[in-house]
Amino acid sequence: MPNKEQEYDVCCQHQFPLAPPTWGFVGRQLEIAEIEKALEQHNILLLRGMAGVGKTTLLNYLCQRWQMTNFAQDIFYFSYEQQAWTLAQILFEIGKKVYENSELAQFQELSQQGQIQKLVSELRSQDYILIIDNLESLTGQRLAIKNILPKEQRDQIQNLLSQLLGGKTRAVLSSRSGEYWLQPETFQTNIYPLQGLDQEARLLLAQRILQSALSASHLAEISQDQYFEKLMQLLAGYPLAMEVILANLKQQSPQEIWQRLQGKDVNSEDQAERLVKCVGYIYRNPSREAQNLLLCLAPFSEFIERSFSLPNYFQQLQTLKPWSNYTFDNFNNLIQEAIKGGFLLPTKLASELLNNNKIISEHYILKITPCFSYLLKAKLDHNQETTNKALLAVFVKHYQLLADSYQSLMQSQDIEQQKLGVLFCKLEYNNLHQALLLCLKQQASINIFFCLDKYYQLLDDLNRRLKLSEFVCQAQQTYLPQIQTGKRAFHRAMALDRLAISYLQMQQYQKSKESYQQVLKLLQSISGVEQRQKQLALGSTYYQLGMVSRELGELEVAQQHYQQALVIFSNLSARNEQGKAYQQLKVVAQKMQEIEKRREQGLGNR
Repeated sequence: MPNKEQEYDVCCQHQFPLAPPTWGFVGRQLEIAEIEKALEQHNILLLRGMAGVGKTTLLNYLCQRWQMTNFAQDIFYFSYEQQAWTLAQILFEIGKKVYENSELAQFQELSQQGQIQKLVSELRSQDYILIIDNLESLTGQRLAIKNILPKEQRDQIQNLLSQLLGGKTRAVLSSRSGEYWLQPETFQTNIYPLQGLDQEARLLLAQRILQSALSASHLAEISQDQYFEKLMQLLAGYPLAMEVILANLKQQSPQEIWQRLQGKDVNSEDQAERLVKCVGYIYRNPSREAQNLLLCLAPFSEFIERSFSLPNYFQQLQTLKPWSNYTFDNFNNLIQEAIKGGFLLPTKLASELLNNNKIISEHYILKITPCFSYLLKAKLDHNQETTNKALLAVFVKHYQLLADSYQSLMQSQDIEQQKLGVLFCKLEYNNLHQALLLCLKQQASINIFFCLDKYYQLLDDLNRRLKLSEFVCQAQQTYLPQIQTGKRAFHRAMALDRLAISYLQMQQYQKSKESYQQVLKLLQSISGVEQRQKQLALGSTYYQLGMVSRELGELEVAQQHYQQALVIFSNLSARNEQGKAYQQLKVVAQKMQEIEKRREQGLGNR
């Protein structure tokens, strides 16, 4: 024989087919008592709360609870997240549950006005529960699923509800907003604001989430972490946010997650509210179009240039199957929704940096809030691997093109153009750096590195320039040995060249010498590169080796290197470089003469 718990589960499944929460229903005992008391005093109530607070979960539980406790004769549940329920559909569904056989047939033959009169009479005289969930979708509230009804049909539903006011049937309406169009004639002041779970329930839910992902020892360690406590405060007991965020503790520490969500100089209360809204927007949006388009923003960090960069990026995405059927208008509409939600913050480039340049002043920068960036990246990590690779490949290509543009600006003879290039690199640094990491992982072209190297050069930031060069050269040591031809091989040599320059500027002469010798070895072995480009690089490397040898006091070696550089430049008719090498030979010869002269004078004084 089945026990009572099994009977309860079977009853719930038949009556209310909504999927139960993954981690079970926790807490809300106080809320349930207060809602039931409020319904006794006024038979229509608005349950209001942000997306992800657990309104639907609570209503589903209440359906089950009220069915099992005979709180009502029957329960009718309608969700505007599922479909745009019209009055005719609502009457039909309720009629099927209230009437049987011949009486149902007679009811269905009535006009709509006749059905309303008959059903209202029944509902006012008997203990039923009517639940209308997700009303924000009915009116098309911002960031809600759009199952909109025209005003005429909304007025019909309002009329039905108003006729139930004061009767025995109790109605619970749920929404993210105030639903002021319904308020005067229905729930009036009977509003229950649903907040996050209480402290005890939060900890229980967190434990259930983490037990499925972490070992007992890891869970015990995390529970004592001060940043876990901060993270729990930030999540504020909102179930969906907890489920999404806490799952990442399997790969990341509480401190790392908290810091990435918190961002800089953000009020914690505002941040908690924005986080909950953001989770709801990303994880509660069932539209496949919206989901695919949201993922397009996942690779970006901190800033996106909207006016020129974003359209070009999307144009590249349209070459891929997942995004081939979308237009930029679709993408732009999504951007607008994210801006209205406060997840993307638009700003213009500072006027003092633009010097009244009318073309450049049209650049709008979108600042990505930390929680939006973090959540999109987390969602991307759980997406299909093939789609992710395609998306990241477009992201890399996009920033390779931008890097060339920014570097061109920074290499301009025009100081204002240089400043603009530096500004864009500063704003886009995290995106450029992320794209560079992907390039290194894929053993692809690293032109982004040369852009960032130029950026540090213009900033005169020797330490960061050196660290970047060391990191890139270290990463390139893992490249496949067959990468000895073409652009990628040449880039390897030039990355070592930048490292050698950085060592030279930091007066680490021996390391600079060793790096230049590696450059020579690579340049002499690579093929598939235009001969003049390769020879110019060889000449430049010999020239730089001459500089390093001079600093080390190895004048004869320096002289040899300058002579080698001079021969190469002469053969290429590179007049400017040829003149520089000749000048350095004169300087070294003069230095050697001075040393010889001092040596002879020293011998004469003995």
